[in-house]
Amino acid sequence: MSDSADQIAREIQRQVEVQGEPELRRELKKYAEEVKAYAVSISPYDPTDEPPHYRDQWAARLRTLRGRLPSARVENKSKIAHLVEDGTAEYERPQGGSSPAAHVAARTAFHFGGTPDHGGTGEGEA
Repeated sequence: MSDSADQIAREIQRQVEVQGEPELRRELKKYAEEVKAYAVSISPYDPTDEPPHYRDQWAARLRTLRGRLPSARVENKSKIAHLVEDGTAEYERPQGGSSPAAHVAARTAFHFGGTPDHGGTGEGEA
């Protein structure tokens, strides 16, 4: 292994060892809540729709698997999330055309420097 690979391996091991520290989980939860708040702020909302509303169904949760770093997931639990995110040609709008896509998850991911498929910025990728 090269020196840089050894350094990376040591840093990963160090991070795995501190995964139980409350501060690490607290910071991750704080960041996930910030991501959730942004998603809520750009979510479509129609007060005439029957509750629960799409924007109110965003959830942020932490997860830690044994031997791994904690991770956070921000997702919408709404049954119509796929329709709001991707739109649909199945239902016609009264003014004509298909239902528009809101792309809330994608817009949120891009806002925070990621991609909707859980990737990074894409820089340096082939």
